Amino acid sequence: MPFYNFKCRGCGVENEINCTIEQKESRAVRCPVCSSDELERVFKPFSVSVREKTAACPSQHDGCACCPRAVH
Repeated sequence: MPFYNFKCRGCGVENEINCTIEQKESRAVRCPVCSSDELERVFKPFSVSVREKTAACPSQHDGCACCPRAVH
């Protein structure tokens, strides 16, 4: 089951809650602090790191299209 971030409109506490998509969409999720069902979804920023050398772009180029400096 995925984790979702919610902020409770009742008590104002923000929690990360483990629930199914069906529970989230049917509003069956309750605040673990005050048991309110008045939760709003909170979206947190995240980052993705990209490695310099990947399987799609090996260190010895064969002219791949993914590199701006591809050797042809």
